[in-house]
Amino acid sequence: MATVLKKEASMLDRVVSMAPTEKFEEFREKCMGAEPVVKIDHARIYTRVMRETDGQPMVIRRAKAFSAVVREMPISIDGHIQGRYPFRSQGAATRELLPSGFPT
Repeated sequence: MATVLKKEASMLDRVVSMAPTEKFEEFREKCMGAEPVVKIDHARIYTRVMRETDGQPMVIRRAKAFSAVVREMPISIDGHIQGRYPFRSQGAATRELLPSGFPT
């Protein structure tokens, strides 16, 4: 006869089984419902640098393109210093959006 051992829940099991908070769900809906945006300044700078660095290793090309975008993107000062990119929450969640008990 087989003996069944009680398995302690792993960290993954505990994280996967957590219910998201209402605030996190609002954040998720905002991100998922966002319209894709292409900024022409960014695209032109990036494309120009990629053409100029043709033949170099891709990691170098991307680094130079990023550097050029950071240096050359137009900045507007309107009470705040901001680039022409609108702020879009499309990345990491902040602690306040994580469900309570989420290991950090």
